[in-house]
Formats: sequence, structure tokens, C-alpha cells
Amino acid sequence: MISREAGHDLNRQNSNRGYSKLDVWNDAIGLFRHLHTMLATIDAGSLHRTAAVEMLAAGISVPAYIAEGYCRRSVGEYLYYLRLGLASLSGLRTRAIGLRETGMLADAAFNCFDEEHFRVENEILALIQAMEARKPDDPWAEDFREPREP
Repeated sequence: MISREAGHDLNRQNSNRGYSKLDVWNDAIGLFRHLHTMLATIDAGSLHRTAAVEMLAAGISVPAYIAEGYCRRSVGEYLYYLRLGLASLSGLRTRAIGLRETGMLADAAFNCFDEEHFRVENEILALIQAMEARKPDDPWAEDFREPREP
């Protein structure tokens, strides 16, 4: 997980940057950092390098969708972007499975990645469920809090 202090300057906060306080956004950034480190071991000349580049693009899109949806200030639009993030996670995991199946990614590296991926995936699913409980035309609450697992 990314440190809240290391991830962004806490002195540069405004209502548009509220997403950076969300655990799910910080964990998605952490997943991307892990992904970047994991994929650096793939041979640049390999055909699998294309999959690695696609994985990096999918990996960074997850926190980007969380941020973009949050900044739309609409429950309905936030749900739309959270679902896009969830879809990116599915594509990301599928590519990682492909790399593991072709021997380009060791089982241990895949399992470590999949553990972090599973956490972010469940956080987004919980957030979607919490947001779906609200009406699409509910006013945006600046003090919105993420759901917590029991």
C-alpha cells in the first residue's frame, strides 16, 4: 500500500483531490507499482513484452478511473467509472495468467500479484455495492467514506 504522505502532498488538497484519500485508490496505485516491478523482468525483445505494456496501461487505468469517476461528482458517473476500473482489473489479470501460462511469469510472482489484485478488486466491488445503495441523483457528499469489511 502507498503511504498517504508519500503518495501526494497533503498540503495540496482541495475538493477535487478527495480520491487520493481513498484506500482503494492508494491500493490501486500500489498494485501498479508492484506490477511495474514485476514486469521489469520480462525480456524487452520478447513477444510477451507487448502483453507487459498492455498490462501497465491497464494497471494505471484502475486508479485513473477511480479518480476520474470521483471527480465527476455524480453517483451514477462514479459507478460507471468504477465499473471501468473493475473491467481493467479483469483484463489485467487475464494477461498475467497468459504470461504465467507461457512461462514468462513465475508462479510465485503471479501469486503475489494476484493477492494484491484480489484486494483491490474486492475494494472496488465493495465501493460499487455501497454506491449502488445510494440513489443515482443523490447529491455528492464531500465526506464520503469507503465501506469497511466486517
